[in-house]
Amino acid sequence: MTRTLLKLARVALLAAMALLSVSAYAVDSTLETRTKESLQKAENDREKMRLIGKLSDINFGLPAELIYMKQLYSLTSRNKDNYSNTYKAMAISHICRYYFNINKLDSVIAWAQKFDEVQLKPEVYSRYFDTKYYQSSAHLEKGNTEKALGAALDLQKDAQRLHSEDGEVTCYELLGDVFMKTKVLTQAIDAYSCGYNILKKQSRRPTYRFQLLTQILECYTENPQCCDAGIY
Repeated sequence: MTRTLLKLARVALLAAMALLSVSAYAVDSTLETRTKESLQKAENDREKMRLIGKLSDINFGLPAELIYMKQLYSLTSRNKDNYSNTYKAMAISHICRYYFNINKLDSVIAWAQKFDEVQLKPEVYSRYFDTKYYQSSAHLEKGNTEKALGAALDLQKDAQRLHSEDGEVTCYELLGDVFMKTKVLTQAIDAYSCGYNILKKQSRRPTYRFQLLTQILECYTENPQCCDAGIY
């Protein structure tokens, strides 16, 4: 496959990802207004957490999302039950993702450390691995390659210990990112492919599958000769 065809394939996959996700990013102003009204009437913290989380989802990727997630974190910090624990994990994970996407890397690292406040239970495993991914990726973007690689390998042990396939996918993506950053493209392809194959076996999370596939194609674009792209 030529470099031009690889680039075209990557563009097509990115377009498909955009089509899959575009509707989720549109703010429903009517729903937001109704949710705010419900929040004002909420009589207990549990209901407030649910509604603030909903407002955050409505404003995904927008500055208001960060405001709501910090409100949610503060609210969960005065409660110690499992419900609050789950929402605290969500708040920290989403804050890290938001800061990472706007390149505030020190804020990512600082907020990720707050996950130590969360009790590590099965219902928060995915949030744990997402948070650690953003934390390690922040180190990688800051040029701390060895720290990012060490974190990825430690996280892989956590995924195996916790029997979390989602965690394994996150680790493989992180390893792929490290190898790609250091131009070890064959190992990057191997790592991304391991994550992709787990998701393919699960037959779910299509957007994530497309994401890993575009990263594989990006490696081939960098060096079309490093492997046979047709096997994927």
